[in-house]
Amino acid sequence: MDSRIPPPLLRAPREDVSIATGSASPPSSVFIPFFFHDGRWALLLEKRTGGISHPGQFAFPGGHYEKEDGSLLATALRETSEEIGVPLSALEPGGKVGVVVNPWGKVVHGFWGYLNAGTLEDLHPSTREVDSLYLLPVKELDSASSFRTAAMEWSASPAGGTGLTSRARTEAAKTLRHEIVSFHASFGVIWGITGRFLLMVRQLLTREGEDVKIP
Repeated sequence: MDSRIPPPLLRAPREDVSIATGSASPPSSVFIPFFFHDGRWALLLEKRTGGISHPGQFAFPGGHYEKEDGSLLATALRETSEEIGVPLSALEPGGKVGVVVNPWGKVVHGFWGYLNAGTLEDLHPSTREVDSLYLLPVKELDSASSFRTAAMEWSASPAGGTGLTSRARTEAAKTLRHEIVSFHASFGVIWGITGRFLLMVRQLLTREGEDVKIP
């Protein structure tokens, strides 16, 4: 390297733009709360109301990143505080679970931690966003048979433009395939991004070297 010419230097990317998918939608983040209830650890999930996106689905609290948050973890904590009605001081971050990207390029970052509350009665969920709250005992994640997978396939074609070569257009027109993970709990089926995060939690809880085999 010629020392007379300074080498190029790149700034570290901002957390909210570090994964590029081509989607104009801002990234989201969720908080996966471990809650000690009735003598055992459980994961807290919410069933979404009919007036917001993904109505009736089970999900972890979370939402879109906003610049004022400063970090994706802060987004997850803010949204959790708003959705289940607890102060930020009741949420104790533990670490990051991973990132899930859906077929349409939506990026969701998952963080886990602890919800320090006495009982479910201490929570005051938002009536606009949360229909009801559910507890999934962590022990139930040991049941690999409760996890299921299904494949979603579809075809797409470029919407126009002159920037693609004929080979690129041929590649873009191929059938797309996406694996959907679901978990069959006693209160309903948890699927989509939340199902994928549940599997990631299960894998992180697993002893090192032990694989999770899904039927």
